[in-house]
Amino acid sequence: LSTGAFNALLKTLEEPPEHVIFILATTEPQKLPITIISRCQRFDFKRISIEDSVKRLKIIAKNENIKVSDEALIEISKLSDGAMRDAIGLLDQLSSYVDNITIDDIYALKGSVSSKILFEIIEKYIDSEVDGLLDIIEKLYNEGKNFNLLLEDMLYVFRNMLIAKKANKYFEKIEIKDKDKILDLASKVDELFIINSINKFESTLKEIKISNYSRILFETTLLSNIELVNEKPKILKEKLDKKLDKKEKKLEKIIEEKSPIEIENNSKKVKIEDSSKKILINNTIAMANMDSKKKVKEIFQKIDSYLVDKKYKNAASILKDAVVTAASEDHILLIYKYSSIVEENDNEINNIIKLIKKISEKEYSIVAITEEEWKEERPYYLQLKKDNKLAVIEESEIKKIQKKI
Repeated sequence: LSTGAFNALLKTLEEPPEHVIFILATTEPQKLPITIISRCQRFDFKRISIEDSVKRLKIIAKNENIKVSDEALIEISKLSDGAMRDAIGLLDQLSSYVDNITIDDIYALKGSVSSKILFEIIEKYIDSEVDGLLDIIEKLYNEGKNFNLLLEDMLYVFRNMLIAKKANKYFEKIEIKDKDKILDLASKVDELFIINSINKFESTLKEIKISNYSRILFETTLLSNIELVNEKPKILKEKLDKKLDKKEKKLEKIIEEKSPIEIENNSKKVKIEDSSKKILINNTIAMANMDSKKKVKEIFQKIDSYLVDKKYKNAASILKDAVVTAASEDHILLIYKYSSIVEENDNEINNIIKLIKKISEKEYSIVAITEEEWKEERPYYLQLKKDNKLAVIEESEIKKIQKKI
């Protein structure tokens, strides 16, 4: 309603006839003017659980002599997303469609696919089986399946895969179907790929609902992401092992280097070479823990007061753009969006270290890289940590040179 319409309604609400009760229903209560809300008794209705929905549908089915399987009732309740009216409406549709309702009848009516086909699509997507994936999509298209619903189902599965990785205890206690299958799929990919897929699916869903080319949008979304899958360590283990061996040898070479840092004595700036950064990144992650990260984030909250400080304003300004990604008792890994800011960080590293020491009364070794570099390096370090191969590397050369400045 417009503001004028609400004002007109307000007059009636202020002096209602004795025999009338107004019931206002909305899914967006925040849009109601305070003058209206203040004159109402408010009730917030929550989604009905699947369990309660199934119980109610069983009573209705019994009273109406509708034959329906328990599996079908659970699927109806899921599709209704907590709305009892929608669940009853779907049961009514199905009862006029078939005599004995099964889960396959629901798939046929809604244009959705079975769990078996859904997981087959996801598996081929993860395993980069492009030909097999396109064959399934072709078959579903000929059967008139709804690609919008299919993408929603995939989004739900990937959401559960992410929960399985990030909150395993919570995942174990929630009631969802095919837990073992979801865990198996989650073990094949890393979090970054799951999150990337979720973002792509969500973005495509907005387009697919208003498009006449749902199949094309669905296909291109999956195919464009398959290239990313190919880089995941869980999928192509041989490729990862080769990469790990190469990087481990590189780290061994780093230890033998005599001068990983160059000094510009005139400007008193430290130019950190790639090799020394590798050492600092390695050691930060090897010793990282959540308590230290929390402490460092608290330190960074006090940086604002130094933005007008003559001595530390440049260092403080740079650090305002940083994201604290990992921290140990005496190491910090910072991520910046742009390489130009990383260069500023490296050029100002002495003052940055001094500023953090001034705030925390503790000296940290600080290393910075870009978001892009971190995305590339992160899977490698995670795999090393998982395999218990992440060891601390001697930093004596770095510290010796820093002390001279």
